[in-house]
Amino acid sequence: MMCPSDDHPTKKSPLKAGGGHYYRFFFGMGVLYTQGKLGHVSTVKLALLTVGALLTVLVSLIDDVRRLSSAQKLIVQIIAGLFVIGAGLKLSILPTPLGIIKLGTLGSILGFFWIIFFINVFNFMDGLNGLASGTSIISCFFLCSDCVFSK
Repeated sequence: MMCPSDDHPTKKSPLKAGGGHYYRFFFGMGVLYTQGKLGHVSTVKLALLTVGALLTVLVSLIDDVRRLSSAQKLIVQIIAGLFVIGAGLKLSILPTPLGIIKLGTLGSILGFFWIIFFINVFNFMDGLNGLASGTSIISCFFLCSDCVFSK
């Protein structure tokens, strides 16, 4: 799939679209599936996470081919964030130099905004060749190793 380079100020020829989205999605789902097989993630939570991830992948693909407005992308990001928070994932603690702060209910709200923030960080980095993919690979490596080595 190729998208026109007319909208991209630094590109002169058509750009490949969508390839990285598939890899990130299926790598992430593979890690979650492995954790689910070990009893750490329930099937309902995995389904909610999958729907949230699929929404972001689909919007990214559509945006690569047909430009979407920022408002349209933000609405889908909010919905995806709600799916993830609905799966029960939240920030429980906040380590600070002064000690650990237990977040309680505030953890869900902060987790929701954290998800939207990092989706937009990766969208911003996507304009530079290799930056988003390199950061994704490094992040996935360390998250995967944390899942494997932590109990």
